[in-house]
Amino acid sequence: MDAFKNPLDGDRREELRDFANRYERGAPYDDISEEEAVSRYREVVPELSGEDYRQSAREAFSRMEPEERAELGKQLRDQSLQQGYDFPDPDIGEGADRFQDPDYLAQLTARMRREHPDLLEGLIEDGSAGFVGGMMGEGMTGGEGAAGDGGMLGNPVAKAALVGIAAIGVKRIVNGR
Repeated sequence: MDAFKNPLDGDRREELRDFANRYERGAPYDDISEEEAVSRYREVVPELSGEDYRQSAREAFSRMEPEERAELGKQLRDQSLQQGYDFPDPDIGEGADRFQDPDYLAQLTARMRREHPDLLEGLIEDGSAGFVGGMMGEGMTGGEGAAGDGGMLGNPVAKAALVGIAAIGVKRIVNGR
Protein backbone atom coordinates (compact mmCIF):
# COMPACT_ATOMS: atom_id res chain seq x y z
CA MET A 1 0.00 0.00 0.00
CA ASP A 2 1.31 3.38 -0.94
CA ALA A 3 0.28 4.91 2.39
CA PHE A 4 2.74 2.65 4.19
CA LYS A 5 5.55 3.03 1.71
CA ASN A 6 5.65 6.70 2.73
CA PRO A 7 3.62 6.88 5.97
CA LEU A 8 4.93 10.32 6.80
CA ASP A 9 3.03 11.87 3.91
CA GLY A 10 0.54 14.59 4.95
CA ASP A 11 -3.08 13.71 5.63
CA ARG A 12 -2.55 9.96 5.55
CA ARG A 13 0.05 10.21 8.28
CA GLU A 14 -2.31 12.20 10.47
CA GLU A 15 -5.20 9.81 9.83
CA LEU A 16 -3.10 6.80 10.87
CA ARG A 17 -1.66 8.63 13.84
CA ASP A 18 -5.18 9.65 14.98
CA PHE A 19 -6.31 6.02 14.85
CA ALA A 20 -3.34 4.84 16.92
CA ASN A 21 -3.80 7.71 19.39
CA ARG A 22 -7.48 6.88 19.95
CA TYR A 23 -6.45 3.34 20.79
CA GLU A 24 -3.86 4.63 23.26
CA ARG A 25 -6.42 6.78 25.11
CA GLY A 26 -8.19 3.88 26.73
CA ALA A 27 -10.55 1.06 26.00
CA PRO A 28 -9.91 0.50 22.30
CA TYR A 29 -13.54 0.11 21.40
CA ASP A 30 -14.75 3.42 22.85
CA ASP A 31 -13.82 5.87 20.07
CA ILE A 32 -13.48 3.47 17.16
CA SER A 33 -16.45 2.14 15.23
CA GLU A 34 -16.79 -1.49 14.23
CA GLU A 35 -16.45 -0.51 10.59
CA GLU A 36 -13.23 1.38 11.25
CA ALA A 37 -11.86 -1.52 13.30
CA VAL A 38 -12.31 -3.91 10.38
CA SER A 39 -11.11 -1.39 7.83
CA ARG A 40 -7.90 -0.56 9.70
CA TYR A 41 -7.21 -4.21 10.45
CA ARG A 42 -7.61 -5.11 6.78
CA GLU A 43 -5.43 -2.19 5.77
CA VAL A 44 -2.59 -2.66 8.26
CA VAL A 45 -2.20 -6.40 8.76
CA PRO A 46 -1.04 -7.22 5.21
CA GLU A 47 1.78 -4.72 5.69
CA LEU A 48 3.12 -6.48 8.81
CA SER A 49 5.69 -9.23 8.74
CA GLY A 50 4.83 -12.35 10.70
CA GLU A 51 7.04 -11.22 13.57
CA ASP A 52 5.61 -7.68 13.57
CA TYR A 53 2.12 -9.15 13.60
CA ARG A 54 2.98 -11.41 16.54
CA GLN A 55 4.56 -8.57 18.49
CA SER A 56 1.62 -6.26 17.76
CA ALA A 57 -0.81 -8.97 18.87
CA ARG A 58 1.22 -9.64 22.00
CA GLU A 59 1.18 -5.97 23.00
CA ALA A 60 -2.55 -5.67 22.25
CA PHE A 61 -3.35 -8.82 24.24
CA SER A 62 -1.18 -7.62 27.14
CA ARG A 63 -3.50 -4.65 27.48
CA MET A 64 -6.55 -6.87 27.81
CA GLU A 65 -7.70 -8.43 31.07
CA PRO A 66 -6.79 -12.11 31.54
CA GLU A 67 -10.47 -13.05 31.34
CA GLU A 68 -10.80 -11.20 28.03
CA ARG A 69 -7.78 -13.03 26.61
CA ALA A 70 -9.25 -16.35 27.75
CA GLU A 71 -12.55 -15.50 26.07
CA LEU A 72 -10.77 -14.49 22.87
CA GLY A 73 -8.73 -17.72 22.84
CA LYS A 74 -11.83 -19.85 23.35
CA GLN A 75 -13.64 -18.03 20.55
CA LEU A 76 -10.68 -18.47 18.23
CA ARG A 77 -10.46 -22.17 19.09
CA ASP A 78 -14.18 -22.78 18.67
CA GLN A 79 -14.44 -20.90 15.38
CA SER A 80 -11.33 -22.57 13.98
CA LEU A 81 -12.67 -26.01 14.80
CA GLN A 82 -16.06 -25.10 13.30
CA GLN A 83 -14.30 -24.10 10.10
CA GLY A 84 -12.47 -27.45 10.03
CA TYR A 85 -9.01 -26.07 10.71
CA ASP A 86 -6.43 -27.82 12.83
CA PHE A 87 -6.08 -26.01 16.10
CA PRO A 88 -3.19 -26.51 18.51
CA ASP A 89 -4.45 -27.90 21.79
CA PRO A 90 -8.08 -28.34 20.66
CA ASP A 91 -8.86 -30.01 23.97
CA ILE A 92 -8.01 -26.99 26.13
CA GLY A 93 -10.93 -26.76 28.53
CA GLU A 94 -13.31 -23.89 29.03
CA GLY A 95 -11.30 -22.60 31.98
CA ALA A 96 -8.01 -22.76 30.13
CA ASP A 97 -5.44 -20.57 31.82
CA ARG A 98 -3.18 -20.92 28.82
CA PHE A 99 -5.30 -18.53 26.75
CA GLN A 100 -4.78 -15.90 29.44
CA ASP A 101 -1.08 -15.72 28.55
CA PRO A 102 -0.58 -12.88 26.03
CA ASP A 103 2.54 -14.56 24.60
CA TYR A 104 0.74 -17.83 23.97
CA LEU A 105 -2.32 -16.11 22.50
CA ALA A 106 -0.14 -13.93 20.22
CA GLN A 107 1.81 -16.98 18.99
CA LEU A 108 -1.44 -18.84 18.42
CA THR A 109 -3.02 -15.95 16.54
CA ALA A 110 0.08 -15.42 14.40
CA ARG A 111 0.19 -19.14 13.61
CA MET A 112 -3.46 -19.17 12.61
CA ARG A 113 -2.87 -16.11 10.41
CA ARG A 114 0.15 -17.77 8.78
CA GLU A 115 -1.40 -21.20 8.25
CA HIS A 116 -4.93 -20.11 7.38
CA PRO A 117 -4.92 -16.54 6.10
CA ASP A 118 -8.36 -17.22 4.66
CA LEU A 119 -9.57 -17.79 8.22
CA LEU A 120 -8.73 -14.20 9.09
CA GLU A 121 -9.70 -12.55 5.84
CA GLY A 122 -12.78 -14.66 5.19
CA LEU A 123 -14.37 -13.61 8.45
CA ILE A 124 -13.52 -9.99 7.96
CA GLU A 125 -14.94 -9.96 4.46
CA ASP A 126 -18.15 -11.94 4.84
CA GLY A 127 -18.67 -12.57 8.53
CA SER A 128 -19.17 -16.27 7.92
CA ALA A 129 -15.73 -17.83 8.17
CA GLY A 130 -12.38 -17.18 9.72
CA PHE A 131 -10.97 -15.47 12.78
CA VAL A 132 -12.76 -12.14 12.77
CA GLY A 133 -16.21 -13.23 11.67
CA GLY A 134 -16.22 -16.26 13.89
CA MET A 135 -15.06 -14.45 16.97
CA MET A 136 -17.71 -11.84 16.43
CA GLY A 137 -20.49 -14.14 15.28
CA GLU A 138 -24.05 -14.36 16.39
CA GLY A 139 -23.23 -17.37 18.50
CA MET A 140 -21.10 -15.21 20.77
CA THR A 141 -23.19 -12.06 20.91
CA GLY A 142 -26.68 -13.01 19.84
CA GLY A 143 -26.60 -10.03 17.52
CA GLU A 144 -25.18 -8.77 14.30
CA GLY A 145 -21.57 -8.20 13.41
CA ALA A 146 -19.66 -5.70 11.35
CA ALA A 147 -21.56 -6.32 8.16
CA GLY A 148 -24.85 -7.07 9.84
CA ASP A 149 -24.55 -10.71 8.85
CA GLY A 150 -23.36 -12.36 12.03
CA GLY A 151 -19.78 -11.09 12.14
CA MET A 152 -17.91 -11.08 15.44
CA LEU A 153 -17.49 -7.35 15.91
CA GLY A 154 -20.54 -7.18 18.15
CA ASN A 155 -18.15 -8.67 20.69
CA PRO A 156 -16.06 -5.97 22.41
CA VAL A 157 -13.27 -8.44 23.23
CA ALA A 158 -12.77 -9.32 19.58
CA LYS A 159 -13.07 -5.68 18.57
CA ALA A 160 -10.42 -4.74 21.17
CA ALA A 161 -8.10 -7.39 19.72
CA LEU A 162 -8.57 -6.20 16.13
CA VAL A 163 -8.18 -2.54 16.99
CA GLY A 164 -5.17 -3.25 19.17
CA ILE A 165 -3.32 -5.28 16.56
CA ALA A 166 -4.05 -2.68 13.88
CA ALA A 167 -3.17 0.37 16.03
CA ILE A 168 0.05 -1.13 17.33
CA GLY A 169 0.84 -2.28 13.80
CA VAL A 170 0.40 1.30 12.58
CA LYS A 171 2.87 2.49 15.22
CA ARG A 172 5.37 -0.17 14.17
CA ILE A 173 5.08 0.80 10.51
CA VAL A 174 5.16 4.56 11.03
CA ASN A 175 8.07 4.32 13.47
CA GLY A 176 10.01 2.01 11.19
CA ARG A 177 9.34 -0.98 13.47
